[in-house]
Amino acid sequence: MVLAQLRSGKLLVMQPPHWLAEVAAVLVRRLPNAAEWLVQRLLAMDVEVVQSAPVYRHAVVLARSTTTHLFDTLYHAVAMQGHATLITADERYYRAVHENGSIVLLKDWRQGS
Repeated sequence: MVLAQLRSGKLLVMQPPHWLAEVAAVLVRRLPNAAEWLVQRLLAMDVEVVQSAPVYRHAVVLARSTTTHLFDTLYHAVAMQGHATLITADERYYRAVHENGSIVLLKDWRQGS
């Protein structure tokens, strides 16, 4: 459902600067023969990369207050600063931070959530 919404332009993707490195690392580990091609496809996507001082400050505060990993809180901070919602499948992270808002589990997401 998320992919269909992305393709139709009904959802906007915003990412922190490290997103491609994280995805590429997983692709190399799990799909080594296809990783180069998949990374090229990701690079061709029109994805807004958000890199600003307020996002980093917010991510640091969130990581410190919830004892979660900064890379995870960067995604969340991008959503929070962009008045958006982080859609995540990471239930452990969700449980740690959901009281801060701007986050929904993928299994619970519905357009307009």
